[in-house]
Amino acid sequence: MKLSRDAWIVIVLFALFSTGSFVILRGARQPDISTNHTSYSVQSSGTKALFILLNRLGYRAERLRISPEIDQLHARALVIIGPKKNYPDLSPDSPLDKWMRAGGSILLFMNEANPDLDIGVKATEPVRNRGIQQVKVTPAYAGGVSHLYLRSRSRLQYFDSDMRSVARDSHGVIAVEASVGRGRLVVLSDPWIASNSAIGKSDNAVFITNLVSARNRRGEIVLFDEYSQGYGIPKSKLGALPRPLLFAIVQFAIIVLLAVYTAGRRFGSVRQQPDKASRRPAHEYVRAMGRLYKRAHARPATIGILLESFRNDICRRLGIPIDSDLNDVVQAVESFSGIDSGRIRSVLAQSEKVDRMSDSELLEIARELRQFRKELGIDR
Repeated sequence: MKLSRDAWIVIVLFALFSTGSFVILRGARQPDISTNHTSYSVQSSGTKALFILLNRLGYRAERLRISPEIDQLHARALVIIGPKKNYPDLSPDSPLDKWMRAGGSILLFMNEANPDLDIGVKATEPVRNRGIQQVKVTPAYAGGVSHLYLRSRSRLQYFDSDMRSVARDSHGVIAVEASVGRGRLVVLSDPWIASNSAIGKSDNAVFITNLVSARNRRGEIVLFDEYSQGYGIPKSKLGALPRPLLFAIVQFAIIVLLAVYTAGRRFGSVRQQPDKASRRPAHEYVRAMGRLYKRAHARPATIGILLESFRNDICRRLGIPIDSDLNDVVQAVESFSGIDSGRIRSVLAQSEKVDRMSDSELLEIARELRQFRKELGIDR
């Protein structure tokens, strides 16, 4: 079966509507907070407890909701915990690399579901044990740390000669550190070390605060990367609109397109008005009809049409039945306007003498009817 052009247009508009709706509704889904290591979450995987702890220790913990790769960071410390999205670009000459070389410090907790980090570090095969592990920590960060609570079974393997072990247990390396210019990069194997469920166990809180305080004084800003957790701020004004409102705008646009197309099909294409030279004047029709009645010797019909139209207009103007008797019409006219009843009766009775009238007499009757119309306010 061959579809018409209209059917294809409707199908295309429907496909656009369906696609737009799917994209908007898909984007409307919020990140799964039950597995995110976001500082907004109070659930077991969240890191709000660490966020609050750093604030209470005198640091200015803040949330970063724009990409750290495109914005000039206004702090000296950035905490990235198990990012849901891709890891930020830490390659040489990248914005973050330049920021670290200028003195910035990054604590990067690897995502156990995405262990590939292209900076000379990778996760090893899972080990058997997890839970509370006795650890050996570099003296710079060892104060008060002897055990860590670990949930991830992965450990770290590093290939860059600039990297060095910061903490390890009997199964392998837990954290490594690399100097980058005047700054540093610390990579940890387990994002759950900083989670709400583990921050209060063993010496986890002490270990993390040791990592922060080694390069940052109290009162300085410590940024928590929320952009990689899925809580980024849209770059455009359109993207900042609420998803339901954006969905309504798409619906309205599709409806407008359908309405415009339907109206175009109903009324046809736009046509230019004829120029004044080609327009026929209104009186041309009247003259043509007059000549036609005259050649057909249809005087009774001509004056009859005028008188009948005049009488009907009077009845409508005065609010009396159209089929009223002549005497009733005359009396109603006299009482309404004060026009002499003899004049109006004489004109309305002329229809009986039309056959014996000349053209000049017919014109006189037409003029009188015109005058009566003006006096009665039914001129048209």
